Amino acid sequence: MAPHFVYGGAARDKEQQAAVVPYRDNDHTAWMAEHQIERAYRDRFARVGRAEEEIQRHIDLTTQTITAHAYAPSAWFLAVSRPQRPLPRGAYTMSRDDAREVLEAAKTRARVLHARELVPGPLVGMGPDIRLNPRPGLRRWVCNNLQSPMNREIITELHYDGTVVMAANLSFIRDAGAELPGQDDVLRVSERLVTACCYDFIATAQEHQRKLRLDSTLQLTALRPQAPPSPTRTHRPFPCGGG
Repeated sequence: MAPHFVYGGAARDKEQQAAVVPYRDNDHTAWMAEHQIERAYRDRFARVGRAEEEIQRHIDLTTQTITAHAYAPSAWFLAVSRPQRPLPRGAYTMSRDDAREVLEAAKTRARVLHARELVPGPLVGMGPDIRLNPRPGLRRWVCNNLQSPMNREIITELHYDGTVVMAANLSFIRDAGAELPGQDDVLRVSERLVTACCYDFIATAQEHQRKLRLDSTLQLTALRPQAPPSPTRTHRPFPCGGG
C-alpha cells in the first residue's frame, strides 16, 4: 500500500502538522519529492487495478463454466481469493500430493468451524474420490464434479500463484418428485449452506497460503451469481439423493 506518509508536529506549534514520505535508497532512508509521490500513487492504483482485473477474470471464467453445465436455472456460491503479492509464474509448481494435503487440511479445519452445521460444505460434498484426485490445469489443480448427475455441482481450484477459486450450486434439487425450476421461478437458498461454503472457502485459502508460505494479505471476493440453463444442455438425468 505504498506510499506511506509519516506525520509529525512542529516543535514551536503543536497544532501544526507536517508529513513526509520516506523510501529506501540502498542502505539509508530518503524522502520523496512531489513528483515521486505522484508516481508512487500511480503505481499503487495500477497494482490495485490489475488485481481487480485478475479476480474478475477468474469470476468470469468460472461463471462461464457453470453456465455451460447448467441444465436448469440455479443459484451458486462463487468466491475467489488472491494474495496481494502472488507467486510469480515458474517460482513454484504444486504437486498433486501438495494439492491433496491442502484440501484435506482445509476440510479438517472447516469441520471444526462449522461443527454445529448439519449441511456439509463443498469440501465434503465433492466426495473423497474427487478431492483426493485433483486434475491438472493451467498452472493450477482442479477438483470438480460437474460431470456427475448425482451430487451437488462443486468446483475448487488451487492455483500455483496462491489464488483459490471455489464454486458450489446452492439450489441443488433433492426431492425426486420436485419439478425443475423455470427461468422466472424463485430459487431457494439455504443460509446454512452458504455459511458452510464460506467456512470451506476461508479454510482452503488459509491452508493454500500456508502451503505456499505466502506472507501477503489476501483479497477475498464472494458473490452469488445465477446461472441460466445452457442451450446445449436441455436435458440431464434427474438427480436423486446424495449431495
